[in-house]
Amino acid sequence: MADPAVQKGLQRWFHIASLIALWVAFASTVCAPLMQYVWLLDLLTQFRVYWIPVTLALAVLFLCWRKKGTALVALGTCLFCITSLWRYSFAANPIPPDMPVLRVIAYNLRSSDRDATEIVEYLKAQSADVIILIEVKASWLRKLGELRSLYPHEIAETRPGAQGMWLLSRYPLRMVDADGISTAQRYPYISTIIDTQSGPVRFVGVHPSVPISLRGARTRNAQFVTFADIARRSTDPTILAGDFNCTPFSGHFRRMLGDGGLRDSAIGFGFRNTWHRDISFLPIDHVLISEGIGVSKHTIGPQMGSDHHPLVVDLHLPSANRNSTQPRPHPTPQ
Repeated sequence: MADPAVQKGLQRWFHIASLIALWVAFASTVCAPLMQYVWLLDLLTQFRVYWIPVTLALAVLFLCWRKKGTALVALGTCLFCITSLWRYSFAANPIPPDMPVLRVIAYNLRSSDRDATEIVEYLKAQSADVIILIEVKASWLRKLGELRSLYPHEIAETRPGAQGMWLLSRYPLRMVDADGISTAQRYPYISTIIDTQSGPVRFVGVHPSVPISLRGARTRNAQFVTFADIARRSTDPTILAGDFNCTPFSGHFRRMLGDGGLRDSAIGFGFRNTWHRDISFLPIDHVLISEGIGVSKHTIGPQMGSDHHPLVVDLHLPSANRNSTQPRPHPTPQ
């Protein structure tokens, strides 16, 4: 028979652990805008989906312990997490009539070498207008070379490891911004103007630092400030696309949206996981757009050997930005 004193001690520590878990959950969800200044708690904001079952279980535990006030805090935190996901499925996404379509694909290939046949066939079948590929090494340019017949305009910034990227476009590209691809940029970005059939569009392909360390988080957050500045200064419709290494729940991500006048194209289309879809709930790949751009489709494709899924997004450009050329039709994403 267990010693009553030992049982009481274990229960006490279990209560303390539960309170700590609730405090962390509350701080990294309800207080997320403030917790962006605390690296570890900001990192925990990324796991908002996981906090739903955790806080629900804590609410039940505290009710069993007759801690009704604490149980209400746990339940409120759980409901807050649920409502923050709710808007991804039910937010209105009106599209004015006759807005031309620009199909964009953002896909982190993963830098490891492998056969590219499936990727080439998939990308060709999507008939996108613009493709941004992430973690591109020189070998990927050769393996995916046949895409050049469909996309005559390109900007390739290949680097060793996982920092390279490749922008492919059906439409002419103006000169790339030198700051984004300078050797001083350890994590480059491609910022350019695409002369679409509807007029010029500012496009920024991104892949900032991974925030698994304090230094990495600071580097990523500094790049978010740069991206917001580019979007805010742009006089053209603006699209940011790529692997942001951040979910939409981080205070830094939300500040980038606010400062840059941007919104997440995923809103209204459901909460879609883009990284390790089968084992995680972490959408870290995004297509962000400036006001005035509509969205009619937001889907994800197969991983094809990567740990990321490609995003396929149909954007509708502002009518004030179009010319008389009619948009070409797009097939339904496979």
